[in-house]
Order: sequence, then C-alpha cells, then structure tokens
Amino acid sequence: MNKTASNPFQALLGGLVLALGTLIPAASAATPRADTAAVRSIRDPFPQPPELRDAVDFWRRVFAVWRRDQVVFHDTESLGIVYDIVELPGPVADAQTPRQQAYLRARRQSLERGLRELARRVRFRMGLNKEQQRLLGVISHGGGTHVLAGADSRVRSQRGMRERFLEGLEISGRYDRIMRDIFRDAALPEDLALLPHIESSFANNARSSAGAAGMWQFMPATGRRFLRMNSAVDERFDPILAAHGAARYLRNAYDDLGDWALAITSYNHGVGGMVRAQRQFGRDFGRIVRSYRGKTFGFSSRNFYAEFLAVRSILDAERRYFPEGVRYQRPLDHQRFRLKQPLPLTRLASSVGVHRELLVDLNPAWTPRAARGLVSLPAGSEIWLPSGTRVASAGISVSPAGRAFIRPSGEFLRAGLVYNPITFSPRPTETIPRRKQSKERTHVVRKGEWPILIASRYDVPLKDLMALNDIGRRGVIRPGQRLRIPVR
Repeated sequence: MNKTASNPFQALLGGLVLALGTLIPAASAATPRADTAAVRSIRDPFPQPPELRDAVDFWRRVFAVWRRDQVVFHDTESLGIVYDIVELPGPVADAQTPRQQAYLRARRQSLERGLRELARRVRFRMGLNKEQQRLLGVISHGGGTHVLAGADSRVRSQRGMRERFLEGLEISGRYDRIMRDIFRDAALPEDLALLPHIESSFANNARSSAGAAGMWQFMPATGRRFLRMNSAVDERFDPILAAHGAARYLRNAYDDLGDWALAITSYNHGVGGMVRAQRQFGRDFGRIVRSYRGKTFGFSSRNFYAEFLAVRSILDAERRYFPEGVRYQRPLDHQRFRLKQPLPLTRLASSVGVHRELLVDLNPAWTPRAARGLVSLPAGSEIWLPSGTRVASAGISVSPAGRAFIRPSGEFLRAGLVYNPITFSPRPTETIPRRKQSKERTHVVRKGEWPILIASRYDVPLKDLMALNDIGRRGVIRPGQRLRIPVR
C-alpha cells in the first residue's frame, strides 16, 4: 500500500482537511472511547501498543456499543476510519435475510464507487461535493490522507454484536472463576479466561467453517494434540477440559514466542505463523500488525489481540457499557470423576442410578456414538455426574483433577454450558442489578438449544417449563418454536 502522496496532492489535501474538520461524521465522535486508564499493574502482561489504539476502540464499539441491527462500513487496515453506520431493514435475526444482504451489497458498492471518484478528484485537483468532503474528512481523521489510495478496495462491513456479547457475558458467570483458577494453577495470566468472548461468545456448540469447534474453538489437529479426541470422546465440547487444553496450548506458545501478544495471536494464526512474523519484526507487535504480510495473516489474525484487549477494557468499565446490568447465570451442582476402565453408557447409567439421557446432557464431550451406547467410554475419561451421586463399585474413581476449584459446581448441557461453582462478580464490592422482567415471557428457540439450557437461562425449574409447554419426556424442541416461560 502506498503510504506517501505527491507534493501537489498533499498540499491540496492539507487544505481540505483544515477546511473540513467540522465535517467528520458524528458516528466517529459520538461513541464513547472506553477508559483505558483503568487500574492495572505496571507489570501488566497484556500491554496495548500505540498502533492498536484505533483497533481496540473499534472492537469495543463492536462488542458493547453497536447493536446487531447496525452494520458498520470501515477500512480493513485503518480501523479508525468508519465511513458509515446503517440499520438493517426489516426484522432482525441472527442470519440476514436476502433483502438485507442485497441492501448491504448496494450500500457497499455505492461507497466503493464514491471512494474511487474521490481519489480521482483529489488526484486531478477537482472540486468536491458535500459527500466527498465528508468522506475525505473521515479518512483524514481516522487514518491520514495517505490511505486514500486504494481505499475503495479495503471496504469491509461489520455487524454490531452488543446483544451477543451481553448474552456471552451472562453465560460467562458460570465459568469465570473456575477457568481463571485453571490458568492461575498453570502459572498463566488469569485474564486468558476471557478468550471465549472472542472465539464463541461462550457458546459451546459453536462450529466454524474451517472446522474449529466448541467454546474454545480448537481445530481438530490442535485438539488431538492438547485434548482427548477419539470415537467416544471429543473434549473440545467440554468447556472445562477444553480450558485445560487451552492453558497447555498457551503455555507452549508463550514458551516458544516469549510474548503474550504473539502467543494470543497464535491462538488464531498458529505458532508457526507467529514465529515467521517474529523473525522479521522481533517482538514489536505494532510493526507486525502494520507490516507483516504472511499469506494467511489476514483481518482476523491481525485483529485478534486487539479484540482481546477490547474485551478486557469493556469489563473494566462494565457499568458504563451495560448500565442496564448483567444478569450472570447462577451455578448448578455437578461432580467430576474419572473412569478406571472402559465402560459403556448403559452400564455407567445403571451403576450410578442416573438416567442415560441426563448423563448425555451432562457430558457434551461424548460423541453421538458414545451417547447411543455404540462404543464404550475409554479408561481415563473425565465424566460429570449430578451432585451427590454415589459411584461405589461402578468402575469409577474420583479424578485427580477434581481439586477444590472443581468441587460440585453445576451441570453440563448438550448445548454447551457448564455452571461455575462460585458466583461471578466482576466487582466484589458491587451488586449487579438484575433487569426487570415482565410477568408474561416467551422464548424463541434457537438452533442447538435444549429445554434445560432455556430453564437455566430464565432461572425456572425444568419440569415447570416442560409442563407449561407440553414438552415430552425426551425434551424435543425445534428452532423457531415459541416457549412460554413460567412465572416465578
């Protein structure tokens, strides 16, 4: 990318920038910049390079300011350049409708044409209309006039994620303390427990088109290295066991790279890729983001560490971004055990006196074949049972991993939810307000949701939810179905 302009253009642009200072759109200035002066130790392992300031601010707004009905058009390399914020037409859901896709495509093409025409007019010192003056002001303020060249090829759209981030924040209450303990016990910075906010918004049934799966989004090859994966068990779908795997991965990555910005980015880009970047630019992460041109070092990898820093800063100013309060989900009881010998599901269920369907719900790491009893659970498998379950003579021994911080603490769901034994509170001295709820409530079922997940979300008994909605014993519900929520 050409970062310098010829002298005549610079002179013209300089004058235009001075004249157009008041034409910078309110969208850039109206959104609050999070307080980056939050109290942090001088030995903070996650410093923010100056080059990442605009990127961190951009992702703060994506996660905590812009709604899911808002789409932002911006420059892919200079995230301080936000051209426009538009609202999706019609009803808004997780997936965009064909009409919404066509609307966004038209807006993007119009913006690209406008940027090409702006570059032409600036080059030939032609007059600018009001919209062209606005665009030039946005570029000058957000990245400098030198980025005008090729700006039309760097337009990207980003949908707001405030609702999704808030939902993930509420779910994280089940996990935060136990996951922080996992990283702390591994002698790693405990804020690494925030990575699921970026990877999956704490949705354990998340899958990527590239093959990553689970709350921690392990790829199959990486999962086989750091987790147990076989015909009966895929620990990528067990949030706690996957957190242990993430701790092992990040320890290895930090040992290889010696820098947390590089190690965290390797979680998206791979250690090998970050080693190659390090060979060119050392540990200067700002230069790596700005100048490294690895084949697969694209937008996602380039922004991964900035997203992590944005999440940290949002949690530092949680009340500022979520004044309505965060309703952290409460813990449920469960116990963790380890099998001494291979055991089929039918024998395990009869030995511990727990219905096999409940066991499947409690153990999301079990593959469909294991859940149907077609293959035995291998020796050494970590399993979860309801609190108070007796396991004498069932071929089970208490897992050595089940130390104090994994005491009875909640229930795994097939949809990917484990409940934290300690109620999470980001500010020990503060009480997080709960949002007011109306007496009449309904819930629209999403793909991957089960009745036990929905009952937990609304803090109502599972049996009451199933009875009110005539849900059968097998708990079958379908996406799009409207469920009535019992009044408590």
